[in-house]
Amino acid sequence: MKLCEVDKSKLSPMMQQYVDIKEKYNDVILFFRLGDFYEMFFDDAYTASHELELTLTGKNAGLDERIPMCGIPHHAVNMYLDKLVDKGYKVAICEQVEDPASAKGVVKREVLQVVSKGTVMNSESLDEKSNNYIGCILDVNYAYIISYTDLSTGEFNATIISHDSTRLIMDVLSLSLNEIVVKSNFDKNIIDEYDVTKILLFTHFSNPLFILGTIGIFLNQKLAFLILISHYLGNFIIGIIFRNYHPSYSDSNIKIQSNISNNFIETLTSSLFKTIDTLLLLLGIISTFLIITCMISDILNINQNLQYFINGIIEMTQGIKYICSSNIDINLKAIVSTFFISLGGICIHAQVKSVLKGVNMKYKIYLLARILHAFISSTILFLLISF
Repeated sequence: MKLCEVDKSKLSPMMQQYVDIKEKYNDVILFFRLGDFYEMFFDDAYTASHELELTLTGKNAGLDERIPMCGIPHHAVNMYLDKLVDKGYKVAICEQVEDPASAKGVVKREVLQVVSKGTVMNSESLDEKSNNYIGCILDVNYAYIISYTDLSTGEFNATIISHDSTRLIMDVLSLSLNEIVVKSNFDKNIIDEYDVTKILLFTHFSNPLFILGTIGIFLNQKLAFLILISHYLGNFIIGIIFRNYHPSYSDSNIKIQSNISNNFIETLTSSLFKTIDTLLLLLGIISTFLIITCMISDILNINQNLQYFINGIIEMTQGIKYICSSNIDINLKAIVSTFFISLGGICIHAQVKSVLKGVNMKYKIYLLARILHAFISSTILFLLISF
């Protein structure tokens, strides 16, 4: 049963009160205070019971059948609130604003707080090492005004940029905005999933110096140059393949992990911590998969060249090093090295997957593009070598 299907006039007085409040906050999940519990009804009950793994029950509300309901104890509200907010939902807290013992009729209730990703104030729910920014974008026709603040610290920043959607996208992505507020007539498609996914698709450009230098040393400069051409032609073809790619629009907020600070020491410290986190991630992945590949080699008794290929799938530079030192044909070495460079290796994909966790950017499309690029660039190099 959905709220839109209900005849409001047949509801009990308390449920009529609920519907009146819900109509004012129809885009959020309403925590409706009933004694020692916060209850959710109708569509909110379906959503909350699924997301919070609560038991979906029913309540008599004056209708022929019971309405869907679920609830949480008021003393545990922060735990459940955090879960919903982390999943991208907004929650309105509706409290009893008069003493039930002295109330005449239905106890008066009002929404006292609406909690979203950018408005979390509970210190236990915030990360002390990073800001919780909520931002606002204002389109004034000739320019964009971007402002953002951390409500928990009072920090406020604002900037004005040219009326350039690409510049707007890049500036927004450079900020750690957990939530963006815009006017109802703002063109939200400017910063939708389509744009940020396209940016992600074209961030895999290997350093030309790495290709010309490393491959040039391991093989020769001619093959290194052909690999470079193959790599960029592969990117061009990927652009053509995905030129019409447009995922369904999502209203979820953009959240790119970053940290901006006006204090040099804070910025330096944050950068060091992030560097350490990345190094630990890399070392953990490399160590884990090296152990796995060694076990596979010992158990399955695979040949050395296959072992090198597996290493390259795990970590690009290691695979290139081993393949180039093997006894296979030099042209085949170049083709396999191109495959490794385009694919990126599990280490790079693990980092991308980690960064995109909870973000309005899809990893699957990045993975698909990298796999296609690996085969396309390798094929291009084969053709260049052959002709």
